[in-house]
Amino acid sequence: MSYRGKWEGDAPQDKAMRWGSIFPAIMAAFWVFFAWRGKNALGRAIGIIQLACKILGENAALVLLSFGTLGAICVFTWVWVAMFTRMFWMGNYIVGGVPLWHLDTKMMMLATYYIMMYLWTLGICSNIQRATSAATVSQWYFHRHQIPKASSKDIMQAAFTHSTTTLFGTICFSSLVALLVRVPLMVAPRRIAAFIHMFCYSFITSPVASLTNPLTLTYAAIHSQPLIASSRAVAGMRFIDTAGYGTGKHPRTAYKFSKMLLTATRGITALSMGIGAWVTTARDINGGSAYGYIVGMIAGAIGWAVLGATEGCLSNIVDACLVCVGSEGPNGGHCREAQMVFGG
Repeated sequence: MSYRGKWEGDAPQDKAMRWGSIFPAIMAAFWVFFAWRGKNALGRAIGIIQLACKILGENAALVLLSFGTLGAICVFTWVWVAMFTRMFWMGNYIVGGVPLWHLDTKMMMLATYYIMMYLWTLGICSNIQRATSAATVSQWYFHRHQIPKASSKDIMQAAFTHSTTTLFGTICFSSLVALLVRVPLMVAPRRIAAFIHMFCYSFITSPVASLTNPLTLTYAAIHSQPLIASSRAVAGMRFIDTAGYGTGKHPRTAYKFSKMLLTATRGITALSMGIGAWVTTARDINGGSAYGYIVGMIAGAIGWAVLGATEGCLSNIVDACLVCVGSEGPNGGHCREAQMVFGG
């Protein structure tokens, strides 16, 4: 596609397309390699996903929660795009008979703020779903045999109320920390990342990697604890690193392998939608390369959110079940099936 434009592949946008295609190719190669290494843990990984499907079947209200979260994200994205384009793009200019969008460089800081707020809001919506799912799974795990048995709708409503009231500040804080800390730590060199870790540890007194771990918020929702206390508990929970180890020369935890299988499906779809929208927009709009990037990011975010209604729901259930198994210890007997697949 990069050679089909009027520049015949010599424009910076065309070169960016060609070099950018290497990234998803490398990701695919790594996914295939990790899947081959974890082949000995495949049975347990499938067992974990089947257990998550069983829990979802007995708590069907989580499906409504997932699609409700998806609908909220789509509505917010629609409103945000309208606000962003109204503020960021100056208007439609005719140059040589070709319409062009003029980019106002003076609004870059405000546009960055809009993008950060968009990503933060997405994180809050996703974490509300995670906390609600964790509380629902916790009730199923520890109290599913109690009589009288509460309905799935009542349990989910109580968990959702708890997430949007008592835990709402914790959820917002977790989303903000993940946005401001986790991304720089992944991008920065090792020495800079170590300095950031030491700097943050001096103020928070908790490992940054554990503070931004999604399992920390799951633990906080299950045990109704603050985020920092939950991060310390998760950092000391060795069961998370050894849950469901396979056998063979290259053992891999079945928990991580099951998460990889779910995330790969979601990631491939989001990348396909994002890159497809980017290429199509860049080829159809002359001079609109920056606009093409924005459209691609939005399309990828929408694809990630759409798959989140199914994969995200199962992934949250897997995380919550792991924390429940790890919390009760090796002598717990609330769910023997979970103990078997996670190796508790």
